[in-house]
Amino acid sequence: RQPGRDLSFGLIGELGSGKTSLINLIENELRKHEKRFGLKVFLSRVSCWGFESSARAAHHILEQVLVRLTSEVDCTSIRSLPESYRHAISDQGGFWEMVLAILEGDNSSETAFRRLSSILRAIDARLVIAVEDLDRNKSDSFDPEQIKALLSRIKGTERVSFIWTAGLAFWPDFSKLCDHIEQFAEMDP
Repeated sequence: RQPGRDLSFGLIGELGSGKTSLINLIENELRKHEKRFGLKVFLSRVSCWGFESSARAAHHILEQVLVRLTSEVDCTSIRSLPESYRHAISDQGGFWEMVLAILEGDNSSETAFRRLSSILRAIDARLVIAVEDLDRNKSDSFDPEQIKALLSRIKGTERVSFIWTAGLAFWPDFSKLCDHIEQFAEMDP
């Protein structure tokens, strides 16, 4: 781990193994520490379950970040984040072109991500985005690679971390994206 770098976490386990319960516990502990120590950590929770397309799910993740932050601080300078990110991925011909565009840096989405970091730095806060149920979406137009590309981009944003939950089938992807992985044992019925 590099000092000062925000960490990303992966929670792997099958349905009912306790992943959401752990996020609930984390959320409760963050509230306690915020009151007790003045710690500012905003948790934005999003489930990918039920989205028709992964592009819509990615847009929703970023919208939820804005909803969460707007309840605490003026976010006018990053209002365009979901739309600029959607624009970056929708104007491309395929997955690899989309990834290339994001890595090369769509100016408007890059600017919005930098502004997000600036806002968090100005209020001495951190943002944790919990992305749940990526493995439960069975729509033909839902490509988990788009959500993983978004998480990869989030990982490079200062003061922003993520917690990603999914089933065992995503194990190889977790090892590429997450700094820490916790595997949940199957629960006996």
